Amino acid sequence: MKSFSLMLWITIVFLQFAYGQSSTSPIQAQPPSVKVKLTGFDPATDADLTVKFVLVELTPDHQATTTLNPDNNGQLVFTLPFALPYQQIWFSVGEYYYGELIVNKGLDIDIQLPALKVAESKYASRSVDYNGPDGAMTQYVNEYVVFVSKLRDEGNYPDIFELMRDRTMPLEEKVEAMWAINKTQAEFEQQFVAEHPSPHSWILENERISDFYGNLCVVHWGKEMPEELFKEILRHEPKLISNDGSSSYYGYLQNFLIIPTQEEHIGIYEEELMPNIIPEEQERLQNFLVQWRKKLAEESYDQELFKTDSRYFYRQYDALFFTGRVKNFLRKATALPPKKADMVKMLGGDREVWKNEEYQRLVLPTMHNEYLKHIMEERWAETRKQLDFINEQLQAMSVEPTDAPVGKNLGTLPSGATLFEAETDDLDAFLGAIRSTSSGKAMILDIWATWCSPCIHDMKKSADQRKALEEMGVEVVYLCTTSGTNLEGWKNMVTQLGIDTRHIYMTKAVSEEIMKRFNLPGYPSHIFIDSKGKYHPGVVHGLQMLDLEEIKEKM
Repeated sequence: MKSFSLMLWITIVFLQFAYGQSSTSPIQAQPPSVKVKLTGFDPATDADLTVKFVLVELTPDHQATTTLNPDNNGQLVFTLPFALPYQQIWFSVGEYYYGELIVNKGLDIDIQLPALKVAESKYASRSVDYNGPDGAMTQYVNEYVVFVSKLRDEGNYPDIFELMRDRTMPLEEKVEAMWAINKTQAEFEQQFVAEHPSPHSWILENERISDFYGNLCVVHWGKEMPEELFKEILRHEPKLISNDGSSSYYGYLQNFLIIPTQEEHIGIYEEELMPNIIPEEQERLQNFLVQWRKKLAEESYDQELFKTDSRYFYRQYDALFFTGRVKNFLRKATALPPKKADMVKMLGGDREVWKNEEYQRLVLPTMHNEYLKHIMEERWAETRKQLDFINEQLQAMSVEPTDAPVGKNLGTLPSGATLFEAETDDLDAFLGAIRSTSSGKAMILDIWATWCSPCIHDMKKSADQRKALEEMGVEVVYLCTTSGTNLEGWKNMVTQLGIDTRHIYMTKAVSEEIMKRFNLPGYPSHIFIDSKGKYHPGVVHGLQMLDLEEIKEKM
């Protein structure tokens, strides 16, 4: 990519040779376990007690929750899913205790439940004993959390996030202030270590630096980073799979590399979009890029055209642009030391199923470490399984006219809008009812919220697209979530919008389940189902900028 400076490239290549070979493997011999013993546990009175493990993982979601129930003896074992070193877990026992675990070889937790019920606590507690290979280490980090929490409560521990949120401060000044905060935090850390010497004190420094460098990446997202700073960040080696180590350092570094600068944006449009769009669109794109370059050069440019086409090309060609971003990221990641490149890649992806599949498809062949590659392969298999499950469920639905109705018919407005209040909490029954009344048409399900400005804007501006879809034999059905609204508020908004199609107010259960089933990121979201009942992910991202030709091909 043209904007990826030659000096920065040379720096990374140098680091690959200097540090890549000395990196130790991030793999353990076998996954470690956490054993919990609840002394004083009564299976009769404590039957509803749950023990929760929130494990920090090398995934885009960063964390995964496992909830277990003790056996009749008050014991349980949680075996971590992956054989990785120094994994952080946020651990809780009902409403009685919350703390941090660091698991490398294995951990035993002995809990005095009756005492804990009397005095709920967090982190360091006399009722919770950490033993086993990682016991002393876990106890130490919990004591440090208590130490820092006290400083925060007293107003003595500086808050770096408030500084990072300041959009008025120049970047250089902000970075300088962040260094000052890091220095103060290091001084408090040294004070604690002096008062509590331990062979595990290295964790405190490693975690602080990992988080700090990650935050430096955040304030440089979409911007150029000074070569020396980038070089220093790459030299650091996080030791933990933790919020600070993997999520902050590797996750934010991944974002820094994958979020394009403005020059890289232009390069992606030229390399990925230009060859794959029709000639008329190529001419429009070329004119848009001319205006963008003028803007970067601080020359006079067509501001209205730039604003309109920025939105148009980003939304209209979201799939191509996402692919281009990943390819651009991989070009830069090839020059990182292999271990660091793999760790950075593990944290990438997207919550939208089709984007996650595309990311994994492009990234998987570039992985170096076989174990990390295996983890990503499992993730890709889960993504494909999720897509297959969605399609299987849709195909299995009965679409006979005798199916249950969509819901209670609330009537038809003068505008032609027909309102239904869903009555089922079963997502399969709900979708089956919609399909059974669609006369075998392809459908776009537009999932929205009454408080969602982008949703309402798209609904207002997409009349021409809805008419074209109707002529093609595609029905648009608007599904409103219960989140943040009520039935009367929804009816008022539908009346105000006056859109002559089906509108359905979903139940709370269906509102939540449809987002989970189709892995939808938020509002608005869209589901395209062809006339045979097959789900096509990633086809619709809004009606206003809809690609009608693609819809026609997939009907």
